[in-house]
Amino acid sequence: MAPNNNRDRISNLPDSPLSRPFVFYRSPWDPIHVNSCLCAAIARGQRLVLARSLFSCTTLVVLILGLDILTDPPPASSTIALLSLKTLHLEHVKYANEEAFGRLLSGCPLLQNFFLTAFGLKCTNLKSLFRLCGLIMMFHNLALMNLIVSSCNKHDILGLLEGAPNLEEFVLAQPCPPLFPDEQRNVRWPPDVPKCLSSCLTTFHFEEFRWSKDELELIRYLLKSTRFLKKITITSKPPDSEEKFNLLKELLMFSRHSRTCKIAFVND
Repeated sequence: MAPNNNRDRISNLPDSPLSRPFVFYRSPWDPIHVNSCLCAAIARGQRLVLARSLFSCTTLVVLILGLDILTDPPPASSTIALLSLKTLHLEHVKYANEEAFGRLLSGCPLLQNFFLTAFGLKCTNLKSLFRLCGLIMMFHNLALMNLIVSSCNKHDILGLLEGAPNLEEFVLAQPCPPLFPDEQRNVRWPPDVPKCLSSCLTTFHFEEFRWSKDELELIRYLLKSTRFLKKITITSKPPDSEEKFNLLKELLMFSRHSRTCKIAFVND
């Protein structure tokens, strides 16, 4: 298909002519032609905006969004019907308001793989992202969750795990220590653990591990609480001080609910 025809097909999407804010979502179009359309829009200084028509696409299976694209789902959650969506990547996506993220996820009942990169979000904002009408959203099909965040707290982590009762693999990257804010340091983990920890979580990856006590506390909690955990993989630079070596020794001595759990270290 010629480049001009591709451009016409994109521009004819509802609410998305190229003369207005540009819209893009993954499709079978030739990536070279899609890329030229994106570059043309960026060169004109246009904000990338996701077409609302996408939220009723019942056949979409994989959706990858990034580039600071603005996401503004329809106000009524009933009009969001991503009924076939199984994989969702959100990388530095902008949301029109605090409810936009929740409305987007609420329309993905079959979601299995979720990747979120969200730098600059404060703890309260991250917590609100995964709630809709004050309730934690449930994703019963979610098996893999990959989060890269600049800040979180214990309630955030527990809320995410509670919303994924069948989660099998959890990946967390937190490149900017500390993991928990000061007011969370002395907050104890609640005695009731999320369902996935007692039934199905087998793998936890901690990327960009910085050898802080906050990070050790999270690993201690997961080792102690996860019944069927098989492996924890920690990606970090090797310990280069006596303090970090002592933390390593402490980590290896943590009690484990799962007798078969192994801890692997990968050099960053």
